[in-house]
Amino acid sequence: ADVYHVTGDCNYMLLGISRKKAMLTIHDIGHLEQTLTGFKKAIYKLLWWTLPLIWSKKITTISEFTLNGVENNFKFLTSDKCSVVYNPFNPNFKFHENVRCNKKLKILQIGGGKNKNIEKLLEAVIGLDVSLILVRPKNDKLARILCDNDIAFEWQSGISEAALVELY
Repeated sequence: ADVYHVTGDCNYMLLGISRKKAMLTIHDIGHLEQTLTGFKKAIYKLLWWTLPLIWSKKITTISEFTLNGVENNFKFLTSDKCSVVYNPFNPNFKFHENVRCNKKLKILQIGGGKNKNIEKLLEAVIGLDVSLILVRPKNDKLARILCDNDIAFEWQSGISEAALVELY
């Protein structure tokens, strides 16, 4: 191959390929900045970030925000090695004016990973007249919290792209 492009959560894989052909795309570094501490953070930073960043010939991020975070955490990076390449726009998503007609405000939350911070979302909407649309696998513990706090919600799971577009 002319280029080996690593994107996602396996940055360390770059260390096993030719340095001249290594490219890394970074989506975010929130786990490094917000979750980890101490020895775990030091090891993670070295193996997951520092060594792959040094090894990569080219680094892209999906936003200026992510690029700034990477540059702030890894001062050794040069601007000629890093650039922003935005995620592609899906043309199926179209803008529509927000017409509420006195209906309850709906909040769309997509994904079930820990990084989605559902607990803070629930905390934020307690007492508000909103309805949550949760695009994630059903979860009994989460359902109890929603019901105990009288938060209106609906589950959507395993939906098609067309259905997701409609929800948006």
